[in-house]
Amino acid sequence: MEWGDFLKIALTSSLFSAVVTTGANYYFKKQDYKRDYYKKIIDKRLKAYEELESFMGSFCLKQEVSNPLRDEKDAKSFEVLRCFTEDNGLIKANDDILKVLKYSLWFSNEICENLGKINSMVCEVGISLTDTSSKLSNEIRKSGLTGKLAKEDLILYMGHVFFDDIQTCIKELGITISKDLTNIHDVESFLKRISK
Repeated sequence: MEWGDFLKIALTSSLFSAVVTTGANYYFKKQDYKRDYYKKIIDKRLKAYEELESFMGSFCLKQEVSNPLRDEKDAKSFEVLRCFTEDNGLIKANDDILKVLKYSLWFSNEICENLGKINSMVCEVGISLTDTSSKLSNEIRKSGLTGKLAKEDLILYMGHVFFDDIQTCIKELGITISKDLTNIHDVESFLKRISK
């Protein structure tokens, strides 16, 4: 073998080695970027679910209250969510729901739907107290409850009326949160869903 052939082989193998190394570095940097990007998305989603968990921890508190109607045929007491028992509880509950909904991009559609349903029920009660033309307000007036109950007792009673529906939404939220957190690592499916 001559020096020329030896030099050709050395240069060719060096060039080939450099091209393979550059290609591999490019591929791995691209994979690192993608992994870091996915990690940031997962972190954002986890932050959103932490906010949702915090909201549910305070919103889901129940309290047993005396039945404001106090009829013999009705139960003497019933459960309501605490937001129906506190001064400005409905306003605070609505504000808390809106704070959580600002993370709606990071939640599944089912979570946003259930939060929206809960918010609608809470708002419906609040609106019925101030807007006499609302549907719920008209139903309450027709039933004669406005003359029988003070405002606070009316809020308690409406909290009782909506209790089962809100509890259903809360239960569905819990199931969906578990399902979502189990699949939180599947960023590609999440990105496909939000890009639709």
